[in-house]
Amino acid sequence: LLSGGFGSLAVYANGSISLSKAVHLDLAPKTSLALTAHEVSVAGDIVSPGGSVSLTGRATIDHLDTDAPTAMVERLPGTRVDLAGKWVNDVLDPAALKFELVAIKGGSFTASAAGTTRLGEGTLIDVSGGAWLTGTPLKQKTAAGDAGSIRLQATFPLVNPIGSIEAPAGNPLLIEGELRGYALGQAKGGKLALVTSRVSIGLSLIHISEPTRRTPISYAVFC
Repeated sequence: LLSGGFGSLAVYANGSISLSKAVHLDLAPKTSLALTAHEVSVAGDIVSPGGSVSLTGRATIDHLDTDAPTAMVERLPGTRVDLAGKWVNDVLDPAALKFELVAIKGGSFTASAAGTTRLGEGTLIDVSGGAWLTGTPLKQKTAAGDAGSIRLQATFPLVNPIGSIEAPAGNPLLIEGELRGYALGQAKGGKLALVTSRVSIGLSLIHISEPTRRTPISYAVFC
């Protein structure tokens, strides 16, 4: 996909979409990837500096009377969705970046389902900002990129038109992985939105701020 030059890819399925551990999607900077199905499962890596990834679990024509939809990043160590901005040193080799798209701002990640949304243990979602060093060895300038956003949503309709789908038991939104939204210097930290009726969070895995950055990550929880 990187060599093909695609800037946007959307995949839809009535059943399920699954990216196995063996899959590594190395996408071009600022690529948009959207996966929509009754069940969306990601166990492999997705990389796109400054890109956008959306996983959506929704009711489909083939699953009107079965379990609630799900959107999940599997609990496999090392699984990552890396949408962080690049760290670019134009001073060392300016010619190397002549025709390259420079993406220093962090991207956006969304996982939502009308059922269960889960980030498994050992996974990483990174929308941190990068930086770009320009100029000459004697006169340098650094431009810092803002961090991006993460939105995790697990909702169940108050009125079920089908009447046969049971609301998921336990926590519809389960976060066991690591979320990152760092930024350098005066750049803006990342944004985190959690939308659900009940949520279970390992707060030690969510990086809200760091001592070297004055601007903290902003976050909101809607229950």
